[in-house]
Amino acid sequence: ARTLLKLYGLDPKTVSASLSRTLLTSKDEVLLVEGTRILSQIADQDTVNTLITLLSSPYPEVKKHATWALYRIRPAGNAKVIDELKKLVTGETESLEVRINAVRGLGAIGSLTPNSTPQTAVWPTILTALKMRDEKYTMLRFYAVRALGDVHVADDEIIDTLVRTVSREQDTEIKREAVETLRKLSVSDERAEKALSDLLKGDGSPELKLAVAEALRDMGSPLLKEAASLMAVDGFSTTQKKRLLYALSRSTEQEAFTACIDATKDEELKDFALALLDDADTKALADVVLRRIQTENDKEVLAVLEYLKG
Repeated sequence: ARTLLKLYGLDPKTVSASLSRTLLTSKDEVLLVEGTRILSQIADQDTVNTLITLLSSPYPEVKKHATWALYRIRPAGNAKVIDELKKLVTGETESLEVRINAVRGLGAIGSLTPNSTPQTAVWPTILTALKMRDEKYTMLRFYAVRALGDVHVADDEIIDTLVRTVSREQDTEIKREAVETLRKLSVSDERAEKALSDLLKGDGSPELKLAVAEALRDMGSPLLKEAASLMAVDGFSTTQKKRLLYALSRSTEQEAFTACIDATKDEELKDFALALLDDADTKALADVVLRRIQTENDKEVLAVLEYLKG
């Protein structure tokens, strides 16, 4: 294996062709497993047809390496690869690792095939994986959510499923990944915005709530202003607060500007917050500054307000 990998760097076509011929005729399990492992490492486009054939191997390790190779190669628009990966994702007799690799492969290939036909559309199969409820499917469901973000199709059924995942999912990592996928889709959808807003009000880690704020920002949602209260919550690192401030600075709501102004009282955040305020919507900020300047008693904040007013 080590020698073949070295030779591949010198003559890729000869090595991939020779190895493919050997694997397609071999019945030896060890050779098939190790040979397919090499194919997954070189991830050569010319081996796609060989890998498709190897997906029908009786050996789970061979299928594991073959699906991982296809995930790395990402053969866009290849209907045969897509069809085979779909079968593996939903195949109850397949190993969990094979199914996870297959769903990741569908997401990767789907991201490169925006104008999908019914034959090459991958998201219905990915949704099927996401809806599996048994605890053993946790990582399969996690990568199914991520694959939906990669495919980037904002179908109503996808949005509905993601909203239910955000609202009801018990696994925090799957929940956060669903939030991230909604951010990637950046749809303007009241159901999604409401579900995300509810997360801000409930229990959750700083990273989850920050992901919610960033999703609301990318959606252009007015509900982003509700994330302003997070600036006063313990547990956020300085880096996380900067990300939160950046999200809030994209809003034109009073609560968001107020949070940015209050952040100037923190020496670690002052310069960053001022830079964001300098780039903020001038008219919306001016209204907030004029109201705030009438009641502010803190000299440092007053200085900031005068600077922003001037």
